[in-house]
Amino acid sequence: MELFIGNLGNDITAGDLTALFNTYGPVAAVEVPTDDYDTPRGYAYVQMCNDAQAFAAMRALNKKNFMGQFISVSEAINSTPCSQVKQAYHAYQNMMVAG
Repeated sequence: MELFIGNLGNDITAGDLTALFNTYGPVAAVEVPTDDYDTPRGYAYVQMCNDAQAFAAMRALNKKNFMGQFISVSEAINSTPCSQVKQAYHAYQNMMVAG
């Protein structure tokens, strides 16, 4: 299962996310999109090997502080990159309102 991780800092690495998500099970892949200057865009995708472990990670890590940022963790949705950015933005807004 692929997870969408939002509200990440601009110093995040694939290794940071691999270490965090390995606590819940094997990580198959991590993608941290970057801009033209190789700066992370503030979101990432983590592919977990097992759906049950992915759900456990999602429940445990959503709205948790990681490297100074309260991250959002949700199941990735197959859509265009623009839609995914909007989804991350709205998830962040909802998280801030919910406190």
